[in-house]
Amino acid sequence: PGNAAGLLNFDSLLGIRLFEDMYAKNANVFAAIPSLHSAYPVLCLLYGWRLKKTWLNVLFVTFVLGIWFSAVYSRHHYLIDVFAGGAVALVSYYAFEYLSEKTALKKWFLALSERL
Repeated sequence: PGNAAGLLNFDSLLGIRLFEDMYAKNANVFAAIPSLHSAYPVLCLLYGWRLKKTWLNVLFVTFVLGIWFSAVYSRHHYLIDVFAGGAVALVSYYAFEYLSEKTALKKWFLALSERL
C-alpha cells in the first residue's frame, strides 16, 4: 500500500482519515520520478508566459513554486523528483514547439482551434 507521508498531519489536524485511507488503497507506491505534479504547472507557466500578462506570469510562478514546495514538504517527492519533472516539462515544451513548426501538426492545431 501507499504512504500518505506528510498528509497524515492534515488528517490529524481535522480528525479524519482522508489521506490515510486513500493512500492505503494505492497499488502504485513507487511512482515518484519524475514528478508530473511538478511538470504540469511548468507547462502552464511556459505557455502562459507567451501571453505576456505580468499578473498571469506571477500567478503561474507562484503556482509552480507552491506545487513544488508542497510535493517535497508532504514527503511525496524528493527534490530530484521535482527537478526531473521540471526538466521533463522543459524538454516536452521545446520538443513539441520544434516538431509543430517542422510538421503539419501546427496547421492541424490551428484548424482545430478555429473549429472550437
